[in-house]
Amino acid sequence: MHLLSLILPMALLGAPAANLEREVLCMGTRLGIHLKGPGATEAGGRILREMDRIERACSTWDPGTPWSRLNGANGAPVDLDAEWLELLGRAQAWSRRTGGAFDPVMGRLMAAWGTRSGGRVPSPGELERARRASGSALLVLEPGSARLLDPEAAVEE
Repeated sequence: MHLLSLILPMALLGAPAANLEREVLCMGTRLGIHLKGPGATEAGGRILREMDRIERACSTWDPGTPWSRLNGANGAPVDLDAEWLELLGRAQAWSRRTGGAFDPVMGRLMAAWGTRSGGRVPSPGELERARRASGSALLVLEPGSARLLDPEAAVEE
């Protein structure tokens, strides 16, 4: 659906179609961009620059990002720009809407399952500790800052 919303307006302009296909690594996964139509190259460049900007701020793969600082703050408040507080607020809202199927505070569960290291099966005790340190209810958003109520909790992009 999202791809259609990008292609259709470009196709309606009637100019010769330009194609752009790019695949890049972003936040630990592959991002594919497929655009067709006039301005595809410029639009693709804007998309990639925006994704790079977001990754520089939100990635938990880089220890210097605001989200990594939040994860390492041991429950202390971390100053965050309004844009990232809003994004975390939206992620919390989606967690509520999906009954937790989507949740930004899943870092400890992901670590328990070894998702960044090829995968593993955690012991029952590890899994229980990871569950207690997960869930968006552990994320507290305040004007200008955020904190995680459990020092073991971690936001994941």
